[in-house]
Amino acid sequence: MAYFEFERIPHIGAWWFRLGGATAMMDVWKETLRCPTCLKTGIANLCQAEEDELATIQFVPDGFRVVTTRYGPNFQCTDCDVAVKP
Repeated sequence: MAYFEFERIPHIGAWWFRLGGATAMMDVWKETLRCPTCLKTGIANLCQAEEDELATIQFVPDGFRVVTTRYGPNFQCTDCDVAVKP
């Protein structure tokens, strides 16, 4: 089992984490999701380590789902089946 140590860097929304003695930087942010059809809203949590090309989604609110594309993850409304607006 891996042990992570996280340390927040104030005011810039980044996290440092340590795994097995190695230290790396991770960006953490929130995306506001809004369906253009039914106007449902929610907030998704994402993160990205500096060595990763694509973001990792940590949390998706109820009523939304993640669709994987070759350019990265996109969000859709589960009721309307349409892409959400940022």
